[in-house]
Amino acid sequence: VTRRLKRDAWKHGEPTFGHRPVHEITPKEIRQWMLAKEGAGTRIMQMCFSVMKAAFQIAVDDHLIEQNPCASVAGPQHKKKPIRPFNAREVESILHDSESHRLGVVFSLVFLAGLRQGEAFALEWNDLDWHDQVMTIRQGAGRTPEGGIEIREGKTDNAHRELPIPEPIQRALWRRAVHAQKEGLKNCPLICPTLRGTPLGTSKFAVRVWKPLLRKLQLKERGLHAGRHTAATLLLRRGVGLHIVSKLVGHADPATTARTYAHVLAGDYTPLSAVDIFVKDLGLVLDMARASKFPLPLSST
Repeated sequence: VTRRLKRDAWKHGEPTFGHRPVHEITPKEIRQWMLAKEGAGTRIMQMCFSVMKAAFQIAVDDHLIEQNPCASVAGPQHKKKPIRPFNAREVESILHDSESHRLGVVFSLVFLAGLRQGEAFALEWNDLDWHDQVMTIRQGAGRTPEGGIEIREGKTDNAHRELPIPEPIQRALWRRAVHAQKEGLKNCPLICPTLRGTPLGTSKFAVRVWKPLLRKLQLKERGLHAGRHTAATLLLRRGVGLHIVSKLVGHADPATTARTYAHVLAGDYTPLSAVDIFVKDLGLVLDMARASKFPLPLSST
């Protein structure tokens, strides 16, 4: 990822500054360039600015210029997109409509267990313990600098975790196993591979599966990561402890969970009329909480 971002940084910065002597570039020009590139994306521009600032600092250290022109320029500030979880009825429609799809289990893993998309794509049959009804999350699928897809270790130390397998996910996994048999992929270690048995990519999955599903159901378009936010939001609203939710979704620490879902913890949300029924019917909170030995709220008994 870092290599790709650095390549993007060069692509955005080189046309404007690549041919210029370093001593001619001014802070004003850098600010104007940043304004012109606002549509490029915050993360890319942060990397562009970081690479540029480091390059100018080398020029300062080598006595080619006296001051780093980036030193007086405020770098791009990351603007977090608002979290827009799905409501209960929307989740029900997504899970119901995707039941027959060969990759329908992806939605169950994301919406009901809070997996990252890459974690769902990298989950293997050997990660499932049917006896204890738990799954081990230990890796994720991600894009290589060359544009391919690879399986790599989890995003954080806490990304390696064990999660209970609620009954709805068990059913989705069994349906996926039937599809795998029909596709000739019964020996493929991945639960959710392509038809060639290779790891799925997030971009193609979004274009070919996720976005068409949203259009079919006439739901507002958003990334599949919103499904993970939905799972965490439902757990928090149902009274599951912050540290338990943090562990279940694989955050680095509970503070990350608190920052991400501050609006939920503060009660700053629109109540969803079917949330309680939805959660109880699917057994999400009850199974997750019991498996984590979390004391259940009285309203769930």
